[in-house]
Amino acid sequence: MKRIANVINAYNVASELVLKDNIDFYSPNNFTATELNFNREIGAYEMKFVVLPFECSTTNINGDVYLFDSVKANMVNFTSVNGVMSANTPYLVYSETGGNIIEGLQNVNIKATPNSMSITRDNAQLVATYKTTTNDNAFEYVEGGFERLNGEWFPFETLLKFNGETL
Repeated sequence: MKRIANVINAYNVASELVLKDNIDFYSPNNFTATELNFNREIGAYEMKFVVLPFECSTTNINGDVYLFDSVKANMVNFTSVNGVMSANTPYLVYSETGGNIIEGLQNVNIKATPNSMSITRDNAQLVATYKTTTNDNAFEYVEGGFERLNGEWFPFETLLKFNGETL
C-alpha cells in the first residue's frame, strides 16, 4: 500500500484540510483551516489513542476524552478531560456509539508540527507521532490492555514507553 503524506505549506490560511488516519502529516508553520475533516473511525465501545495538531473542545469528540495520569502497581491510569484538548498532546478516547472521532470543524488553528509529543508520568511516557515509524521499546493499546508493538507505528497514534521497566 502506498502512503501519501499530508505536508502542509500554507502560510496563513488553508480553505479545506482533510487529515486521514495512518497518513503522515507535517506542517512547519501554524495556520488556519477554514474547514477541517479528520478521517479516523472508532468502533462502538472502543478505546483509541489520538493526537491532533489543533486544539479541540471535548464536545466535538465522539466519545469521552482522557489524559494520561500515572502508572501505579502495573495499572495505567487516565483522568477525564472536559473542556479543551491541547494541540499536539496524546489523549485516549472511549466511544459508546462509534463512528468518526471528530466531525467537520470550521476555522481551526493548526499548530506547527513539534519535534516530539509526549506526556511523562512516573516511569512511563505516552508518546505520539504524525509520521509512520517503528519502535522496538513501546506498547500499543489493544482490546483489554497493552501489548508490545509489532510492526509499524502510524500517524495520529500514541504508544506507551517505559523507562527501563516493563508493564
